[in-house]
Amino acid sequence: MRRRPVVRHMRSAIRQCLRVLAVLVGLGAAPALGQAPLSVSGTLVIQGGGTNTSTVKYTHVTVSDGMDSVTISLSAAHPTLVIRGAQAFAATCDFPGDCWDSDLCVEKTATSPGMCGWSGIELSPLCVGVSTLNSKLDDCVGLWARAKREPTFDGLAARTDQCIGAGNDIAVLNGSCPAQRYRDAYDTVVFDVIAASQGLMQTSGGHLVMSDVQTHLKRIGDWYGAYRQLYPASSGDAANQRVWADTSRVLGTPTGPFFSRRSRRRFRSGRRRSSS
Repeated sequence: MRRRPVVRHMRSAIRQCLRVLAVLVGLGAAPALGQAPLSVSGTLVIQGGGTNTSTVKYTHVTVSDGMDSVTISLSAAHPTLVIRGAQAFAATCDFPGDCWDSDLCVEKTATSPGMCGWSGIELSPLCVGVSTLNSKLDDCVGLWARAKREPTFDGLAARTDQCIGAGNDIAVLNGSCPAQRYRDAYDTVVFDVIAASQGLMQTSGGHLVMSDVQTHLKRIGDWYGAYRQLYPASSGDAANQRVWADTSRVLGTPTGPFFSRRSRRRFRSGRRRSSS
């Protein structure tokens, strides 16, 4: 019975040590610590002399009374500790600080949340010439956020075309850039942006205007051309299956006015009349 308090203290000390070790070992990770919180019961010390190869970030920090001492050593190349929200690209936000990678909360209004932007993600110094592409991805997500509030608005067509075209820029990124992260970001927004642009097609006499349909089909063709560069046939079955599945997704958007059965019948009927 006398040993139980000692055992309890030992277990507590072991748990505290493991917590501290988990913090210190995680400093070399990139991106830092996978959106983890930092909790310290005692003293937090931030100093130089570290070996981290990327910025050290946490979603939040809690420092409370206790006997622990946690030391975070930062390298000369990345001497900054950042505390940010955990929201990923294109997730909803109310403030820029809600976002993990970017300091942008685009299209936030008084009555609706914004979405986290892309610019600001940490890149290798060798990944250069991407500022324009980053801005295009910011605009893509802003376009998507606005389209949720407004079915059509000035600039929707041009901005949709620019968003689709970002895929061509991603396809030629140099090997030092995180190409898959860029591809994933593109995939996150481009399908909803294309779906929103279907609202640009007008009707006349109960039928879709053929020129609008042709413009939208060209837009889909432009997306397909960019997407094939991102996932070329030479990459094998997985890339082909992905392209086929996502092409079906684009062509089969259930809310699109062109792709419903009734609208397709109307389009064919109008096309026959225009050619007769």
